Amino acid sequence: MAAPKPQPRFLLTGFGPFPGVEHNPTQAVVERLNSCGQRKGCELHCLVLPTEYGRAGGMVEEAIARLRPAYVLCLGVARSEWIRPERIARNLDSAALPDAAGAVQQGPIVPEGREQLRSSLELPAIRAMLLKAGFSVKYSDDAGGYLCNHVFYRACAAAARLKPRPRCGFIHVPPESALPALQLEKAVRIMIRASLIADGHLKATAT
Repeated sequence: MAAPKPQPRFLLTGFGPFPGVEHNPTQAVVERLNSCGQRKGCELHCLVLPTEYGRAGGMVEEAIARLRPAYVLCLGVARSEWIRPERIARNLDSAALPDAAGAVQQGPIVPEGREQLRSSLELPAIRAMLLKAGFSVKYSDDAGGYLCNHVFYRACAAAARLKPRPRCGFIHVPPESALPALQLEKAVRIMIRASLIADGHLKATAT
């Protein structure tokens, strides 16, 4: 009898607090999903990143190199009432807001890097399944100039160095006032499931 096919690894990241956001909903949802253990259809790995330029990028790069996941989904919080799948990471830190360590960083993220990197997640499949479940979703081509875009760019660059190349991208979620914790958890589960279904790792009828 043939051995069962190993499940794809799925790296899910969120952020800790930063100035103006004392409780980051992406940290909470990543920690809740981490406590659930293995997800149907994938081997789920969860990582909470400090909202610090000096640490977050290196941590996500190390996790991608070590785990060699099939998927990298990074989450961040934005002041909007809808879920924002980000399509483009820009090679530029430009925010005036200090990070959680008090540092302000401006300029190229990777001096010799490309100006832009694109998400390789199956965003249409994710969007369609979220919309079907009743969530508000709008694509975005601007992930900002703060740590969200910084990690998005460095994660995509790290993924591009691997063969096979992981699907990698970033999705902004609303604050808890617009999307309560249980609804956010449902949305993230849908993002994971939609990714796996799109690549044939999970049947559409699976739960």
